Amino acid sequence: IMAQDDPIKLCQYIAGTFRSTLVQVGKLFAVSQDRPRSIARVITSANVIGGKFDYSGTDLQQRHTVVNVTWQNPAQQYRPDVVTVEADEAALIRYGWNQTDVTAFGCTSEGQATRFGKWFLETQLNQ
Repeated sequence: IMAQDDPIKLCQYIAGTFRSTLVQVGKLFAVSQDRPRSIARVITSANVIGGKFDYSGTDLQQRHTVVNVTWQNPAQQYRPDVVTVEADEAALIRYGWNQTDVTAFGCTSEGQATRFGKWFLETQLNQ
């Protein structure tokens, strides 16, 4: 941590390092982690009314296909550096060039920043 920042924002960065989000519950904060869980409900034809499913998803503009990942480069005295990661060609054709910026908090290697960018795009496009 190289500079002062808002404590809540800092906690969000730290939670993001283990694929979690900080959630406010009243006056308290909790951490919600993206990890495998037990099945909450099994959907069968017996519990579907009228035989139709109601699907929902995100807008096409919310599905990013390019991400600029900021990471701390040890070769530059741990100054911020940026690596750009693109989704596969099929996603670029389907959703277009939709770019966003993220920070890989605590990341000190370009390979790790690239893996973080790939995970971010895969999560956006497939979940």
